[in-house]
Amino acid sequence: MKFDWKNAALRELPPWLRRTVGSAAVKGMATPVDAEQDRSSESIALRFPGGSESNAATIHPNALSLIGRERRILRGPGESDEAYAERLRGWWDAHRTRGGAYALLTQLHKYFLALNNCPIQYINQDGASVTVAADGSFTRSTIPTWTGDGADPPFWARFYLVFYLDGSVLNFALITEDGDPILTEDGEQIVVSVSIFDLTSDDHKMLCAIAHEWNAAHVDRIYIVLMPAGGYAWGLPPGIMWGDAGKTWGGGLSPAVITC
Repeated sequence: MKFDWKNAALRELPPWLRRTVGSAAVKGMATPVDAEQDRSSESIALRFPGGSESNAATIHPNALSLIGRERRILRGPGESDEAYAERLRGWWDAHRTRGGAYALLTQLHKYFLALNNCPIQYINQDGASVTVAADGSFTRSTIPTWTGDGADPPFWARFYLVFYLDGSVLNFALITEDGDPILTEDGEQIVVSVSIFDLTSDDHKMLCAIAHEWNAAHVDRIYIVLMPAGGYAWGLPPGIMWGDAGKTWGGGLSPAVITC
């Protein structure tokens, strides 16, 4: 609740300062205090937006992209103001574990949740794996037959991110240069679908952005594998081996691979 400094000050003053001249002088001195209070309240609302039932603070959509840039949390394709504000408020806890597989997968899951929600698997060069399901739950596993990228000598500071899509396209929401969504006259976001085999260099940068931002500093290469529905590659999904009956290398069911 806003505190009225001008009237509060008048109540505490002697009668001779409450008359025409005295009250005008007191109100003039209290006006900057009221203005500063308004600015402080507004700045708090901008930097700590609402978005959940427990936080009824106002969301200022125009401020979200600036806050996200400062807190190094990118807005996902089609992510709503409420969902993005919720993520921005948790930035301090999120960055505490930055550099690990769980923090990376958490951000990837939330980043792609609105338009491209799918299981995402992290695999390191030794075959240790963590998968985040479409519902946000995690599963750890090991792929004994995993051989990494085959580099000789092997580079251990590399990993794979495998997106198990339910089709062969990715959905993107059109955004402005500041990262704000472009809306129709009805307030709906404009969404376009692009084949994973026709992605542009800008699309590649977008897909690599979260991986670069949330990986460990020593990692020198990241592979993003966009696995279409029914697709397979050597060792993916886990358990598939070279020479398996009915499966051949190449063709329309091969994944799109991006090197970050």
